[in-house]
Amino acid sequence: MTQQFLYSQFKETDFFQFFNLNEVGRERVAGNERISLKPGGFQEHIDIILDISENLISEARLYLDRIWIGDENSINSFAKDICKSFLAALIPDALNQEFKISLVQGIWNMRGRKDRVICLDKVILNWEDSNPQVKQFLEVIRGTKVSASIELGILRIIMENLREKETGKERLYIKLIWK
Repeated sequence: MTQQFLYSQFKETDFFQFFNLNEVGRERVAGNERISLKPGGFQEHIDIILDISENLISEARLYLDRIWIGDENSINSFAKDICKSFLAALIPDALNQEFKISLVQGIWNMRGRKDRVICLDKVILNWEDSNPQVKQFLEVIRGTKVSASIELGILRIIMENLREKETGKERLYIKLIWK
C-alpha cells in the first residue's frame, strides 16, 4: 500500500462511511481539485477539505468549532471521536504506527478536568504526562495550547487553534500534508 490515499480509497474507509460524509463542493485550486465534505451530523460545527492531485490526497483538513469541542474543563465526546477517527483513517501505519496509535488512543482517552470518568486502569490516568510528544496535541484540542506539529516521513501533521477571518469563528484546525 502506498503512503498516500487515493480519494477513491478514502471513500471506502470506515471513517468516510461511519460519519456519513457527503461532498458539498468541488473546485480547482492551484492545479489541484479541492473537495469539501460534511458529515451526516453536526454539520454546522465540522468541515473537512481535501486537496487532490492526480487522484491522490495531498492535503486533508478537519475544522471543528472550538465552542463545540469544549475546553480544558469538558471535552465533547463526539469531537474526540471525529478527531481520532480522521487521524486513524489518514495517517499511514507504515510511517510511525506507535505514534499513530498513541495519538489516536490519547485523543479518545482525554478528558477535561470536570469530566466524570470511571477509570479501571490507573495507568490511563497518568498516561499523558509520560508521553509529551502526544500531550502537546491533546493540549491543542483542549484549547490550552495554540499549535503543535510533527513530521512523520512524507507526512506533516499540524494542529492549531485559529480564528477564521471570514466568519470570526474560533476553530480547531487539523491538517495533514503529504510531501
